[in-house]
Amino acid sequence: MSLSLSAIQGLMWVYRIPTGIKILEIISPFLDSDPTFYSFTKTADEQSLIVNDSHPGSPLLISIQQKLTELLGSDGSLKIEKDWKALVVNGVLDFGLVGILANISDTLAKAKIPIFVVSTYDTDYVLVKQDRFQEAVQALQDSGCAVIL
Repeated sequence: MSLSLSAIQGLMWVYRIPTGIKILEIISPFLDSDPTFYSFTKTADEQSLIVNDSHPGSPLLISIQQKLTELLGSDGSLKIEKDWKALVVNGVLDFGLVGILANISDTLAKAKIPIFVVSTYDTDYVLVKQDRFQEAVQALQDSGCAVIL
């Protein structure tokens, strides 16, 4: 399968926030600073926030962490996975397409590279830890995918 992916500049952090906190109201001032990507998901068990900071040296991700720590304290209910890099599948993906994520995840699984996936209405984002990013790019390119850095 021939896929084209592009790297999103900057790093992403994944925050796990307990339910019961109206997190969007609290962090909206940070998101108004126009990060190039953020995604919020709420379930009965958790709230997840993924934020990209494409400006090196910007305090956005740390500022969000500090605000959440201020609200939640240090009881361990706030969890943060730092230093993810993202690849976006280029183009708008029709809902009838099958196997796109399977192809990507299979390729990276064979290389023993863990991933975190976010899907939107239009496309898919595959997050890989920064220290494995170049290895992931190489594995995808070796499988026939075009990767634009």
